[in-house]
Amino acid sequence: MIFISSSAEDWRAKYPGLTPIIAQCSACGLALVTDRPFVERGYAGLAVGACSCGRNENLADVRVTTSSETNARWRSKLEMGVEEAAAEQETATDDKREGQEMGDLMDIEIARMKSRHKALMRRMVLRLAIALLLGAAFVYLCGKL
Repeated sequence: MIFISSSAEDWRAKYPGLTPIIAQCSACGLALVTDRPFVERGYAGLAVGACSCGRNENLADVRVTTSSETNARWRSKLEMGVEEAAAEQETATDDKREGQEMGDLMDIEIARMKSRHKALMRRMVLRLAIALLLGAAFVYLCGKL
């Protein structure tokens, strides 16, 4: 997070989506306003400044993206009609549902594979036990001769 030496008003004029919020100091409860401009990884924002008590641990901030592509995408979503937005939401819901179904199918397949693995392990243990018994019987019979 890089703090900018600009006034909060100038910063809000540059990024109109920023609206300050009020947060309380975690130590003394004093109301603090997000008025400290910053930039961080493609976002611009306003963070709370230091409290006069010096013990604030509340790191409240508001952010907007600085990417023109992201801003354009959000602007187009805001401008599209309610019906189009609902259709897009329905498509996203269908995609999510399909993803959940695929996840469920994968869980079922994993359970089947675990079951097969257990069955194979049981067979291997049984075969090993039989081989050990046969070997012990052979050694016993050889000792009798």
